[in-house]
Amino acid sequence: MHKAILVSLALYSIATLTSMAGMELFGWLSALFALLVILKQCGEKSYLEEIRLGPDKALLLLLVVTLIGAALNAESSKEFFDMSGRQRWILLSYLLFVALREVLNVERLKKWLPVIVTIAGILAIYAFSQFFTGKDLIRGADRVLHVAVAHPETNEPLRWRSTGPFGSPMTFGYSFGLIFSVCFALCFWAVKEKSKNLLIPLAVATPFLFLSLVTSFQRGVWMGLTAAIFVMLFLMIRSRKKYFILVSAMGLLGIVFMFNESLSNRLMAAFDPSKASVSDRLYLWKANWLMFTENPIFGVGYGRNEDIAREFLARVGAPDGFSGHAHNTYLQYLSGTGILGFISFMWFVLYFLVKSVKTYFAKLSQDSFVAHLAVGIFGAQVFLMVGGLTECNFKDAEVNHQFMLWLVLLAFLYPKRKHAASESVTGT
Repeated sequence: MHKAILVSLALYSIATLTSMAGMELFGWLSALFALLVILKQCGEKSYLEEIRLGPDKALLLLLVVTLIGAALNAESSKEFFDMSGRQRWILLSYLLFVALREVLNVERLKKWLPVIVTIAGILAIYAFSQFFTGKDLIRGADRVLHVAVAHPETNEPLRWRSTGPFGSPMTFGYSFGLIFSVCFALCFWAVKEKSKNLLIPLAVATPFLFLSLVTSFQRGVWMGLTAAIFVMLFLMIRSRKKYFILVSAMGLLGIVFMFNESLSNRLMAAFDPSKASVSDRLYLWKANWLMFTENPIFGVGYGRNEDIAREFLARVGAPDGFSGHAHNTYLQYLSGTGILGFISFMWFVLYFLVKSVKTYFAKLSQDSFVAHLAVGIFGAQVFLMVGGLTECNFKDAEVNHQFMLWLVLLAFLYPKRKHAASESVTGT
């Protein structure tokens, strides 16, 4: 069982960077193994009591509110199960926590991370190359990628948006922004400790991850990336003078960024209400706010807001022809699960943000590796939550799988209960 869990988790961690089918397959296979472990240990009360992620009451409340919302709003049993199943990431997270406890320790994690970083680096190089080639080698060279830069006269594509292995700049950007944040923080640890096993992969992967995220031309990704780098530097650099120098250097980089016409045009378009990408979002925000005001307690049903969006878009004066989710993580929960679901979701979010910072300061003098990993996970959270202001990124399954894996790893490394991560497994 031990080896089976180890292999399944390893393949799952790789799948979070490469394949949605792999995420579902190896994620739930790991969950199945974890369930077997729980059944084997069901007689030991102390073991079951320690299966805690931390914000357990918040997650339970979110699940209950979702079920009530589904019961109140579903028009068929199929729709009820569809709405209820959208929060299955909660169950998967607890089972992954059990799986990690069975096989992982800090030393094993140090050996595995270079593999993950190397894979992320290779995929980032591939994604960055797409900016110049416009080729999607995974889905076929004939597949047309989103255009980033076109000829001003002929409108012929000159550059393309990086999509990586997922075929979408949005999914790629928010998924690989998470691993970038972790890599960025671990760079500081690897340099300080002179860890060649991790330093070499990080030195290659981190710059290409950054470049590929820039060439995704996803403005929410740019926003999240900027915020994540700022907060991570603030935590890790104890000298305010050094912090000021680094932030100033980033500011200069931003100025250079603005002098690139294609990048600056893309950024400034975010403030132009005549652009469809802006006006559509504004209408969707208004429509989802209207859903919330009319269904303030339990919402319209999580995910159902997408099905009834056209009705509410018409009521706020939006033109015909577009619909979809809220394009805002917070409004998605507010309209779908009401104020109770929104509070529980924010409770869950804030818990792990605080836990990341607490882990950093608690572990800094004891285990610098875990401390810097916690900063990277904190940066990943800031990245996703800031990006969530303009995109409903948390519901994107490819993004959610990797995000929750990092949070579960944090819960394992610095648990709420007394057992230590280093003592959780014998290591064979």
